[in-house]
Amino acid sequence: MKMQNLKPQFKIKKYVVLVFLLSVSLALPLIGQAVELYLESVKDVYYINETFIIDVRIDVDAHESINAIEAYLKFSNDILEVKDFSTGNSILTFIEKPKINQERGLISFTGIIPGGYSGRIPGDPGKSNLLGKIIFYSISSGTAEIIFKDSSQALLSDGKGTLAKLITKGVTIEVQPSQDVKFLKDEWQEELAKDKIIPEDFNSEIIKIDDKYYLTFITKDKDSGIDHYDVLEKFSILSLRIARWVETDSPYLLKDQSLSNRIEIKAVDKAGNERIVKLPATYSLPWYKNYFIWGIIILVILSCLSFRLWSYLKTKEY
Repeated sequence: MKMQNLKPQFKIKKYVVLVFLLSVSLALPLIGQAVELYLESVKDVYYINETFIIDVRIDVDAHESINAIEAYLKFSNDILEVKDFSTGNSILTFIEKPKINQERGLISFTGIIPGGYSGRIPGDPGKSNLLGKIIFYSISSGTAEIIFKDSSQALLSDGKGTLAKLITKGVTIEVQPSQDVKFLKDEWQEELAKDKIIPEDFNSEIIKIDDKYYLTFITKDKDSGIDHYDVLEKFSILSLRIARWVETDSPYLLKDQSLSNRIEIKAVDKAGNERIVKLPATYSLPWYKNYFIWGIIILVILSCLSFRLWSYLKTKEY
């Protein structure tokens, strides 16, 4: 009789355990789907007037793929000053230059990952999860926090733009007075001194937007990152303009809307290394419309006439 009374209770417990295990098995994939944005520094303690680097990195679950990042960071602007943001070796293709607002203590950047990023390859000794490097300069002593804001987000590479579950981890830096320190460190200058490689080769394209021609271009630099771009429009004498390098971003509105002049684009990295790409004129002017050629023809004619006139006057003297 006792055994018969226990059987229903045993069945209920067994059912509860099965439901629990099923729930856990369904939840495990969701738990593993979190994406982590985190900050990494070489040290936790620096001194006033030192320059140091904070790496921005990402960890992705093996079952996921991320193709876009939008990050917003907050830092203690009374203790730290942002000197630069390096995109060197980043897995991101940046939509625009990272934005730095020292007054408000804010940093933001947006980038995409063509083909998606599914995490570091097992056994790879290198850290291939770098998003960028923030270069800080310590201006006063104290405890400084650098954290991700809640508005940061990562998108899954699922074709739907699904938001990934995001975990963030910032860093805390202790800045101490530097009276007794003989040698103040500059991690960024040490890194720039190692960069001897020019930016990667790149293509450019002329596109038409609202009946105006724009020049588009983009490249990467594996070490220190791209600092800026310069564009030079090789104006002909027809334009009566002096060709000058212009610092700009892509897309660049061409001054020569006739597309009759050659163009040069210069990519400069943070260490000052340069790569120049040259574009021929899309529509070269026919010779009879080129003022430079007509100028030469006129000069030759005038020279001939002057010589004939000089010869004629010479014979008159005799």
